[in-house]
Amino acid sequence: MVELSMQVHRRLPTDYRIGVYQKIRVCYDTDPSERGKASSGGVAPAVLKNLFEKGAIDIAYCLAPGTGPYDAKGRILRSPKELEYVHGSVYHPTNFGAELQDLVYKETGRFAYVGLPCQIAGLEIMKSRIPSLKSRHALSIGLFCGGLNRFAGISYYLRGFGIDWKEIAAIEYRKGPWPGKINIQRNSNRGNILVPRIAGNSRWKILRYLASFQGYWMIKRCRLCADPLSDFADISVGDPHLPIYRRQSDKGGFSLVVTRTQRGESQIRELIHAGRLHEDQANTETVYSSQGYTLDNRRHVHSYMCMAKILKETVPELKIYPNAIDNVSLRHYKWAIFDLLKLKLRRYEMLRPFYPFFQALEYLFITFYPSLFFERLSKILRNKSQA
Repeated sequence: MVELSMQVHRRLPTDYRIGVYQKIRVCYDTDPSERGKASSGGVAPAVLKNLFEKGAIDIAYCLAPGTGPYDAKGRILRSPKELEYVHGSVYHPTNFGAELQDLVYKETGRFAYVGLPCQIAGLEIMKSRIPSLKSRHALSIGLFCGGLNRFAGISYYLRGFGIDWKEIAAIEYRKGPWPGKINIQRNSNRGNILVPRIAGNSRWKILRYLASFQGYWMIKRCRLCADPLSDFADISVGDPHLPIYRRQSDKGGFSLVVTRTQRGESQIRELIHAGRLHEDQANTETVYSSQGYTLDNRRHVHSYMCMAKILKETVPELKIYPNAIDNVSLRHYKWAIFDLLKLKLRRYEMLRPFYPFFQALEYLFITFYPSLFFERLSKILRNKSQA
């Protein structure tokens, strides 16, 4: 984190929770059709389209979800029309590097790059070793990330709706009004099933969802990650998980936008002035509040590293922001030990019927401060749990 921050920004962040940034906004594409197709507010596709149209890039490298659950892969796009292939979010493992070697060694044109925080960091490491890649790189857009899930975790959640993973022909995670539902297309022309995530779900299935997507089946390396906000991108985008935007979800999605470099800020400002993006004011508190627990535990990953070593787990070598280490507290060690133990519990299938109960106990007593116990209990009972 330290070396990459110096390489990209020539300084360390003053606020280690946000990273180096120019400005924070909430935006959305003013074209209702484009906004409706996007996972959030459509900012990333709008930026790529603008770069293509003005000739600033020749190609873009992005994840294309594909149709089947195993089809998602990295693709080289050569025109604005091909942006249709990259709408939507993917929460399972993918072959992001499918065409990366061609991007690095065969292509010669200017390119934009869209990826998760680890993929953005990987690009910056490659640029430090391949000078020609650095000269061709026009812009990077980084996505906020809470970690990737194993296929078995998604399968566990869907079984609660009577869906067998083997019968899935296609899966779409963000269908319909923001933040969207999971759309399942089944084999043998058996029709589609629209599965809720948090909103509109039963209390029991909310707990199953949390167990499926935020715990037992998370890839371990994602638990040992210090960068949920794509610190080394030109532009970082993610969901503003706040009530004020949820109440407006019938109008379309929203994107929380953090510009980190001058060229990233110039792109966003250009689209706002052209009327192609709508801008709402936001600040650091918007980021803290909307990213909550995930941002807090990722930035204090030092606690996870310490606990992983105690549990005799293999850990990567991470050099995180010094201020992040200085601000680790007891609660971070508490979160770390429970999150890492959940990864170990996954091996014992006999315990899986109890996961929702474990999740309820964690939600009420571990993840949040004791002073919030009754507030969280009330939300569960009223079926108003926040993602």
